[in-house]
Amino acid sequence: YPMMSDMREPLTVEFHRAKRNADGLRPANPKELKDADRFVAYRTAVQELAVAFDVAEREARRRRTSRAARGPRTPTPCGKR
Repeated sequence: YPMMSDMREPLTVEFHRAKRNADGLRPANPKELKDADRFVAYRTAVQELAVAFDVAEREARRRRTSRAARGPRTPTPCGKR
């Protein structure tokens, strides 16, 4: 799905923002998650990442499906629309 890497798309930006946040909270050593506050913060960030991914992927699929239903795009001659 090309939309998943298009940083002009707000849903894609939100997905990458959530990923960066989860990555930043991921401990180098899993034992660090024994601290309840760190565990909750990381778990919440991962849940937000999962939701952001699902939303962006669903929209990308919807767009692909709606384009496919319309049929292939026909190129227009230069300068004419």
